[in-house]
Amino acid sequence: FAGATKLSDLRLNHNQMGGSLPAELGALSRLQILQLQSNKFTGTIPGDVLAKTTRLVELHLQHNELKGSIPSQVEYLADLTSLKLDNNQFTGPFSQFIPFMLDLQELTLSNNQLTGSFPNNLSTLVDLQHLHVNH
Repeated sequence: FAGATKLSDLRLNHNQMGGSLPAELGALSRLQILQLQSNKFTGTIPGDVLAKTTRLVELHLQHNELKGSIPSQVEYLADLTSLKLDNNQFTGPFSQFIPFMLDLQELTLSNNQLTGSFPNNLSTLVDLQHLHVNH
């Protein structure tokens, strides 16, 4: 992917892809849509990838085997409108990153092992239309 510097939309859904999320995704600085759902990716979300792909508006990683905490670098994704991380194995507390995503319209975190209280300043997300945090 490193040579595809103008790539803005990457969708590799339902492909039985596995292993760790490639660190090379961080080289795609123009990436706006990253959809890797319904694969077999394992490990954690590399925080440095999120820190370098700040133009993302859609991040869909649901239905994989990702684990660990949701990296704090997700707060750098200020233009994000859709964040889908459901049906993985994420652990740890609900991050306080959510209120910084002012354009967020869709947030799905269901079927993980997140703990703690939900951010109390969720009211700042005036565009939020879909919120799924079951189980």
